Amino acid sequence: MEEINTKNYRVELLDYFRGIMAFSVLIYHYTFWSEMPLIYPIDQTVSRLGVYAVSAFYVLSGASLALVYYKKSVNVDFIKDFTVKRFFRIAPLFYLVTTAAIVLAVMSNYLTTDTSVIPDIKTIILNYTLTFGWLSPDSYIATGAWSIGSELVFYSLFPIMLFLIKKSYKHFFVFALIAITLSFSFSEIFINSDKSFESQWSLYINPLNQLYLFVGGFLVGYLYKMGKEVNRAVLLILMVSAVCVFVFFPTEGSNRLSFVVGYNKIIFSVTIFIFCLFATFWGNIKQNVITRVLKFFGDISYSLYLIHPLVWGVTGFALQIVSISNPIIRVVLSILVTIFISAFVYNYLEKPFIKIGRRVSDNLVGSRPSSDARKLN
Repeated sequence: MEEINTKNYRVELLDYFRGIMAFSVLIYHYTFWSEMPLIYPIDQTVSRLGVYAVSAFYVLSGASLALVYYKKSVNVDFIKDFTVKRFFRIAPLFYLVTTAAIVLAVMSNYLTTDTSVIPDIKTIILNYTLTFGWLSPDSYIATGAWSIGSELVFYSLFPIMLFLIKKSYKHFFVFALIAITLSFSFSEIFINSDKSFESQWSLYINPLNQLYLFVGGFLVGYLYKMGKEVNRAVLLILMVSAVCVFVFFPTEGSNRLSFVVGYNKIIFSVTIFIFCLFATFWGNIKQNVITRVLKFFGDISYSLYLIHPLVWGVTGFALQIVSISNPIIRVVLSILVTIFISAFVYNYLEKPFIKIGRRVSDNLVGSRPSSDARKLN
């Protein structure tokens, strides 16, 4: 998950949006896993965010990379710099969470009769080589890590996209049209709307099904860097309309699959793009307590996203030991513990490895990156 950490107020909103989406995934999982009843329209909104908050990560990632690397030339040094920084941004926390998931699975098998599946050697190799997104998207180990596999696939396409758009807008738009067509064709051909979402999970998480989000986000970021402007009144109308559609647009039944196929996929995807468009083009927001809180959640969003399923499992085991079964207590405790651990991991794992990635890249490339690239990474 890319991170925009710059004094440019126009992109700080992307950080805030990312933090909100990460926290939305947490809320969705914790309320769903605890079977906590929610009232309309909160129940419907949380359920949709459980699906489309991760979609928003891909849009934000594409926009963020376009914002930072807009002026970069695609050459050998760029590939080295980009690859090293992405590895040190993504891999350390991914390895930590994957290892923790394996350890907890082993402990669960040893301590309880509620058997957890311990991954086989092939799955472990795919995860630690970071190749599962390409070779077997559903072979992730940690809950939620499937999206990191897709993200890495998109990272591999980013230099191609940047090269194409610099070479010719026509070349890029042909690529974008093909990518978007493939994504929507994939869902229409392979995903059966009559079956459950869970039974077709491996199809839904396929990177090809998500590719249009990253490509669209890249286009949003690139348009901004080209100096394109959108009237604030228009942006506000679009944003309010998108929120209303996302919350209240009717869908048939309670099957989450209805959100991600057919016309509903187009409608909800458009709302996510509008959210990103608003965050990119809106402009200055006065700094206050709320924005500082939003920035905090934006900073820890990657840790928050990957760590919260592990915390849920651990708190459940701990509360079981002391004979507490109240789901509200578990949800509140899990949220607080997740935030604390995520902040700790961000400051003492993510940030140090980001700095290491910069130094390694500097040694490989032999020059300092641009100030925007330093701020992003």
